[in-house]
Amino acid sequence: MDHMNRRFFLQCVLFGGIGLLSFKQAIFAEEITEEVLTVSLYPKTDQEKAYLNEVIEQMNIGTIPKKIVYMSYRYTMKKKKSMRMIYFSKCLNQLCMQSGIKVSLPSF
Repeated sequence: MDHMNRRFFLQCVLFGGIGLLSFKQAIFAEEITEEVLTVSLYPKTDQEKAYLNEVIEQMNIGTIPKKIVYMSYRYTMKKKKSMRMIYFSKCLNQLCMQSGIKVSLPSF
C-alpha cells in the first residue's frame, strides 16, 4: 500500500509541475497594453501619461523587451496606488540597466 501512495505522490508532483509551468506561461502571455498600464498605474499628470505612451512605443518597436515591462508591471502592482508610477519607472530603469539596454525615456 505504501508503494501505491508514493506512486500517486510522484504522479501528482509530475503532472502538477507541468500544469504549473503552463500556468506560468499563460500568466506571462497576458497582454500589456497602454490601457492596462493607464488603468492600473494611475498616472496623475500628462508627463506620466506621455511616459507610459513612450514605454509602450519602445516595447512595440523592440527596444525594451516585453518581459522587462511585464516584470516591472507585476512588481509595481504590489505597491500603493499613489506610488505605482514612481515604482514602475524606477524598476523599469533598473531592469534595463541590469540587462545592458540603453533606453532614453522621459523623466517625470
